[in-house]
Amino acid sequence: MRWFGHVQRMEGNRIPKRVLYMNLGTTRLRGRPKNRWQDELREDGRIVGGEGWQEKVRNREEWKKLLRTARNRCILHVTMELMDYYLPTCFGRCCGLHQGVTQEYKQNTKSSTKFLLKTTRCYVMFCVVLCCVMLCYVMLCYVVLCCVMLCYVMLCYVVLCCVMLCYVTFCVVLCCVVLCYVMFCVVLCCVVLCCVVLCCVVLCCVMCCVVLCCVVLRCVVLCYVILCYVMLCFVVLCCVVLC
Repeated sequence: MRWFGHVQRMEGNRIPKRVLYMNLGTTRLRGRPKNRWQDELREDGRIVGGEGWQEKVRNREEWKKLLRTARNRCILHVTMELMDYYLPTCFGRCCGLHQGVTQEYKQNTKSSTKFLLKTTRCYVMFCVVLCCVMLCYVMLCYVVLCCVMLCYVMLCYVVLCCVMLCYVTFCVVLCCVVLCYVMFCVVLCCVVLCCVVLCCVVLCCVMCCVVLCCVVLRCVVLCYVILCYVMLCFVVLCCVVLC
């Protein structure tokens, strides 16, 4: 529309203005003709400035206000398109705003102030829904992260417990082996001690036998000596008697 106002203010012999209103004189195809740029421009100008919108071209202040209104309408149009794309139908039926504002935007039967208020309400609700979606996404990411961290901590704890259990089991087995070795050494010492005691007893028995033999031999020798002495005495006595 800004370019259209610039062309309209030109003189009639300027090329851009002549090209704008030039008629090629060709035949059109069958069926409904497609909307041209001028058709869209007339429709937008009629919606924004009413029926006499082209008369405001010469007045620059009025034309600036008209362009500002058209710019705001373009922003609202983009907002409506976004709401039509993102807001679900059930949400519009529940709140009763989205469908009404869309129909009002398309028909353009209400006042601009009321339309702007409803559009603002829908835009705010769209922002609230978007914030809720972002909050749900953040909470979901946080929950997933917490679950992952919890699983990681539990896995580390389980692995650590298994390692500690294996270490304790190894220590217990080692202690059992050491205890068995100690018991084996004790048993071996007892066996050696018993052998030593047995050897001592045997040695004592042998010594007793030797001592007994010596005593017996001494007794035998003593008896023999006594017998010899008696016999000698008897012989001497016999000799004395015979003499």
